[in-house]
Amino acid sequence: MTSTTTTEAVNDIKVVDGYFVIPPKSWSEILPNLYQGGTCDEDIIRKGGVKPEITSEDFQFVVTAYPHAMPIGNNDGRADMFLELRVPFGDSHIAHAPMPSVIQAAKSAYSAWNNGLKTLIRCQAGMNRSGLITALVLVKHGMDVDDAISLIREKRHHLALYNASYTDWLRANAVQVMRKEAQ
Repeated sequence: MTSTTTTEAVNDIKVVDGYFVIPPKSWSEILPNLYQGGTCDEDIIRKGGVKPEITSEDFQFVVTAYPHAMPIGNNDGRADMFLELRVPFGDSHIAHAPMPSVIQAAKSAYSAWNNGLKTLIRCQAGMNRSGLITALVLVKHGMDVDDAISLIREKRHHLALYNASYTDWLRANAVQVMRKEAQ
């Protein structure tokens, strides 16, 4: 007999047998109009979902770092209502992440958010990949790296950014790559 043990539930995110269970519309507001989130298990391409979980009514700019997430939907057919930037990469060691694309996605998200667009940065569980990009946005905004990590853990989940290679990289590189002037 297999038992299922729920160890915690924070912001409606449950950890069951060591896996995150992400409910629909699972995003957390980190700062006004800047959100970090995950992808509901029913909102993935390989499950053949027909109605996207996130629509243009929810956000105007979305960065998606989970390759299996359904594209965001547009309820009224107007293409000018939102923009989704997809930067799919795995949640593994940062050496395997496409960092030039990740950095550009963070700069684009910052620009959208700084110009008043309601912005979501999402991945699968809304913990590491989205946390990495959100932390970069916060650093671009002028926040200290450790303060950005702490804020994300406070607002999203205390386990956010548990990938040590991401937090180590942020501490060593985020200020330099996000605050240098455009060439």
